Amino acid sequence: LHARNVFAVFSAANNGAQGEDSVGSPGVLSESFTIGAVGIEEKRWNDSSYSAPKLGNRPRGFLKPDLMGPGVDTLSLSGLNHPRRISGTSMATPHVVGVVALMLEANPRLTVKEIREVLEDSAVVLGDRWKSSEYGAGLANAFHAVTRARALAAAPDHTPTVDELLAQGDAAVQANNLPRALDRYIAVINTIRGDLSAEPAQRAMCSLSLAYAQQGNYRATASGLRKLLELHP
Repeated sequence: LHARNVFAVFSAANNGAQGEDSVGSPGVLSESFTIGAVGIEEKRWNDSSYSAPKLGNRPRGFLKPDLMGPGVDTLSLSGLNHPRRISGTSMATPHVVGVVALMLEANPRLTVKEIREVLEDSAVVLGDRWKSSEYGAGLANAFHAVTRARALAAAPDHTPTVDELLAQGDAAVQANNLPRALDRYIAVINTIRGDLSAEPAQRAMCSLSLAYAQQGNYRATASGLRKLLELHP
């Protein structure tokens, strides 16, 4: 889907009462953009599924959900097309899809990566840090997301430098946004044509290893450090 520039949005599931690590498939997959539910007080709905604060060594992708939407007592329709109020992450997800549609109306050239990052950067932060296991990047903000999408349409094309990519990767680590950090550090290596002996590539690998350590994924950490030791025995 990503190869065809299709932005895949999924609900996190309604198993949050069971505790952490309760996100269902396909929302748990790293390629999914996963939505949780909040109520009018902007608190996570008790049944809205969420991941563990640290991923550990399990190959479960990244922290989920990615974003929250309003999903408590949402006006919808029953099976007989009778109006009723329903709560669930499946109520929150269409709100975010609607925001994406407005963004694409404002800027039809948006890529999947740009849509994801605009939604995250424009969200209202709800967790104890920028990206948390219960709230993701926060609550979707339609006005700010569309404003940013329109601004990107008017902005000149820009290819980030290696230093800019490293800075963005470091900022993503500080924000607990491992997907973005991974994207930027891999971009550093690709920009210098895969030369792992170059200083920027080694810095990127070291930073990425530390980011995985921050998530308790010591297998990935050890793999990255082992590669650095092979380059500098």
